[in-house]
Amino acid sequence: MTISQDDPCPCGTGELFQHCCQPFLTGAAAPETAEALMRSRYTAFVVGDDAYLAASWHSATRPEDPSAPRGIDWRRLRIRDTVAGGPTDQTGEVEFVAHFRSTEGPGISCTNVPGLHAKLVAGSTLTESFSNRSPLQ
Repeated sequence: MTISQDDPCPCGTGELFQHCCQPFLTGAAAPETAEALMRSRYTAFVVGDDAYLAASWHSATRPEDPSAPRGIDWRRLRIRDTVAGGPTDQTGEVEFVAHFRSTEGPGISCTNVPGLHAKLVAGSTLTESFSNRSPLQ
């Protein structure tokens, strides 16, 4: 999917792409919070930015092929809760639901990011714990 810098960011903040996740995907800036990192990775899945996914996925958990799956229609990201994970925090947690449609029907998804460990909660809610001690690799 191609997104113009003047389009709303797919991550759901309501901000324009150019003022939200685009600087992270281009390398002009780095996410300062666990939530911003989660939102930027969701956006990378939406736009198919395999380079960003590979670069922001910690080598300890990165699959052999970290590219975004094709044929997925990412619908929206809903952040349910964040605990810590701010600019000065060493750890944090982001609880989210990522909605998508594929040829197999609707679903939810989660991916690891540096220091994030995902687990399925209550059937459809995903929680990820963040530690900024794991550098972007």
